[in-house]
Amino acid sequence: MDLTTAKWRSNFLPKCIYNSVLPIITPDGRYLPCCFCHGDNYDLRSWAERQNLDIDTDMRIDGKRTSSEILKSPSYQRLRKNFTIDGSDLPNVCFENCTIDAYETIDGGSKWKKYNGE
Repeated sequence: MDLTTAKWRSNFLPKCIYNSVLPIITPDGRYLPCCFCHGDNYDLRSWAERQNLDIDTDMRIDGKRTSSEILKSPSYQRLRKNFTIDGSDLPNVCFENCTIDAYETIDGGSKWKKYNGE
């Protein structure tokens, strides 16, 4: 998927695509799109189960795969595809944190606050 020309679903701006947030490596060795996904790990796992995906395998750094290879995994590819399709299944954690104006950066990307409309 060409991310530079992708059309995102309505009212959605994935922070992990635009490098507003950085990927995170969890203590158990998974490479996740962002800290929001790590913060709501249950929701991401529920989404993966609904999609018949194995995020523990697809998103794990195991010494054999690079981060670029993980980004090409079925789980990452499905997540990013679903970013572009209105009505597709999307983890609630992504929807809640990456809808337009959900959060805003207060320092350029590492600190966030809930958007208050001002």
